[in-house]
Amino acid sequence: VTGCEREELPGGKDAREIRLFAEIGVHLSSEQTKGVITNTTDQELNVGIVRLDEKTGESKTDGYPYFINCSSPLNATFGTPNANEGNLREVTSFSEAQFFKNSKDAVRYAAWYPWPNDWTSENRQGYKYETGGNGTKITFPIPATGDSDIMYSNAVSGTMSEGFDVMKFNHALSLFRIYVYSSSDPSKMDWGNVTALKITGLPDKCEITLPKDQSNKEHQISYSKSTDAGMTLLHDNISIDIPTGFENKCFVKEWIAAPGMLTTGEISIPALDITVSTTVTTADGKESNSEHNLSIARNYEPGHLYHIVLRFTDEGTINADVTIEDWIDTGHKIMSDVLT
Repeated sequence: VTGCEREELPGGKDAREIRLFAEIGVHLSSEQTKGVITNTTDQELNVGIVRLDEKTGESKTDGYPYFINCSSPLNATFGTPNANEGNLREVTSFSEAQFFKNSKDAVRYAAWYPWPNDWTSENRQGYKYETGGNGTKITFPIPATGDSDIMYSNAVSGTMSEGFDVMKFNHALSLFRIYVYSSSDPSKMDWGNVTALKITGLPDKCEITLPKDQSNKEHQISYSKSTDAGMTLLHDNISIDIPTGFENKCFVKEWIAAPGMLTTGEISIPALDITVSTTVTTADGKESNSEHNLSIARNYEPGHLYHIVLRFTDEGTINADVTIEDWIDTGHKIMSDVLT
């Protein structure tokens, strides 16, 4: 490109250089900020990103964009929220500089988070990027700590003259909150205190398949597990007094995860397998410990908030009531680590 052909933006930026903005809402990240991230968190975020319109080989045509699966992802950094841009985050760096082909043809991107900023074939940290006939698939580890979200952006197209739509990131996992209460004072005496909560059978991998072409705009999300390790919701030396009455229910813990699966015959449905440990202290100071297993099957979906309320009954059973809400980033305060 000669000097006469070069177009510049204010500040000396090349007009052909691609600028992307993202809206990344409230979530948890143990990997990057070790806590809650909001729309105004002053922290850069490392993401993976891929250009979906790349042309390769002898089969490329004059049509544009020509969608294929890219062979490798780009590392990118979304900067701190820009108050002048509605707290959107702009890509401040790509591992390879990105430019439009010309002033009229569109290009297309998809992104995901988190992603190691030093991701290479030798340093994958449990992350995978694979291409094939079934599409481009990214595999993420799901931490057993329940304190890290996985997010993916919608695929956005843009031109040099019109720019891009904002990348809006969606949750690939679900947010769960668990509460306890007893039906009556006598049942409260019979049950004692909750001393442990554990979930088993949770997936430890999340797989996201990117849209393959312009007519396929939806991401595909699936989960798998390689171990039977569980997630402990209460740590040692925590004992929760079970309050009486729904209106007095006690919030116990919040976590981010994908549900396991309950299989009956040929039918599999999402489920949470929860083990509740209780301790009753008698008048003479002796303790009686017991465990109770629940399988709570619902049509759990990513991007939703599930309130799981455990009711300790007079009949000696634990019943679970589940309510669902959309996980609206601006409407729900993360309440993590209330009890640790």
